[in-house]
Amino acid sequence: MTDVNDLNPEKVRQLIANAWSALDPADRAERFAHDIEHGVPGVTMHPQGEAIEFVRGGRTLALVHRDLLCGDGPLDADAEFVADDIDADIERLLDEDNTNGGDNE
Repeated sequence: MTDVNDLNPEKVRQLIANAWSALDPADRAERFAHDIEHGVPGVTMHPQGEAIEFVRGGRTLALVHRDLLCGDGPLDADAEFVADDIDADIERLLDEDNTNGGDNE
């Protein structure tokens, strides 16, 4: 597992900028207002096993495998998962016991 200290800051900045710019203006305004109301300084990073979740406004902004944010060179555009592409039930997506093709019902 890659240590978060090995992350390339430029790749992290690029991922956040790409994810933020992909949001519609109303969503950005809601997230910004949430952060002001709750005293959150902006984007926060939360390691989730092999992935890193970036949160803004109390919701996932991006979720990416930590290895894709290491090393030199540009961030691979296919490497990022912007909030609209993430299932609302992240725990279900990360469930290693999920054996029925994603249908837990």
